Amino acid sequence: MDYNFFMAKRILLVFLVFSASLGIAQVTFWTETFGTGCNQAQSANGLNAGNGPWVITNTGANDPFANTWYVSAEENGNAVGTCGSGCGTNRTLHVANVPGSPSAIFCPTGDCGAAYDTGLGTSQVSTDKRAESPTINCTGQSTITLSIDYLTFGAPGTDFCVIDYFN
Repeated sequence: MDYNFFMAKRILLVFLVFSASLGIAQVTFWTETFGTGCNQAQSANGLNAGNGPWVITNTGANDPFANTWYVSAEENGNAVGTCGSGCGTNRTLHVANVPGSPSAIFCPTGDCGAAYDTGLGTSQVSTDKRAESPTINCTGQSTITLSIDYLTFGAPGTDFCVIDYFN
């Protein structure tokens, strides 16, 4: 079996780990850490940190300044309740505003971590995009476990995460 992993709408994803039960012990057979090093505003679309390229897919109508998926060290994988420290060495997959978005006064250059444009003061910014992992080969695996570290909690009632997989 091969799987792709989809993350939809406004989620910070620190890393993914797929494990399978082989007897008593768990054996990790796929991990994504998104690389290391200080960077900013790197699109997640086409990113290959060693497992193959990630793809960003539009899943609905998007405003001209729709937020987008980045992989950068701007959010830096900090602990829950801790804001991004900017330009650390732990890259994460996250949704952030694009350069020049009208309501993003706090981050005119785009990608200041998992801070995205909600459309405050204008209208709601529609962002309907998902990040798709490279194919994950699950041949011969059983009792598969997916582990993720994530943070979500921004605009009340609008932040959510969907994890889909398909064979």
